[in-house]
Amino acid sequence: MVRWLQADQASLALHDAERIAGWDSRFAGDVEVERRYVGLNGCPPCRDLQGHLGWEDSYEGGLWKSRLWHTDWPGIAFVRGRVAADGVVYSIEYLAADKTTLVEHPDTGYARQEFTVIDGQVTEAKYFDRLGVPLRVVTRITDVEFWLLADDAGIQPGDVLVEYAGARGGLSVLRAAIQRAASQFSGVLLPVVIRRGNSEFGVQVPPGRLGVVLQDDTVGPLLPPGDDRP
Repeated sequence: MVRWLQADQASLALHDAERIAGWDSRFAGDVEVERRYVGLNGCPPCRDLQGHLGWEDSYEGGLWKSRLWHTDWPGIAFVRGRVAADGVVYSIEYLAADKTTLVEHPDTGYARQEFTVIDGQVTEAKYFDRLGVPLRVVTRITDVEFWLLADDAGIQPGDVLVEYAGARGGLSVLRAAIQRAASQFSGVLLPVVIRRGNSEFGVQVPPGRLGVVLQDDTVGPLLPPGDDRP
């Protein structure tokens, strides 16, 4: 059991980063295998910043296999992340209460994501519906902050971010590319491809915070190779 306390050493306090007051744990031997978050009233449920109520881990052959996050999102009871040896999530599945049945996220439309992770960076992402059918996903810009890079470049809410500095492939890939560019480049302009309606155009921006809110949207089944329709 872990609790954060105020100066009186009795009243619960919210952790600044996690926005929870603590957690209750379950152990298998010396290994923590489950954690349920606690709020200011001292009782679950309480959500962290990602909207999770807690998590439980599974092991196979003594090795960490996956993490199951508890949630109460609409229609989704659990989110399962299968984790690579270096601790990077390489697949995410949205599950019903039976912890087995795949369900599609109400906002994005997909039930499963698979990632290729190289040197700690997401370089490719694939998306599937609850039946395992590959999906075509676009990364839509839902909001643009005034006076920041995207706004200066004329990018608008509703645009699709197709490519950033040569990287394509969904929100996870594009977000990793934006973060990577901020640390690797300075004093240069990076190419960005935007789709607005049925047209694509390019802009150039310096590395750094774009000032956009991004969301993956499913637009249909995956297209065959060479079919680049919007």
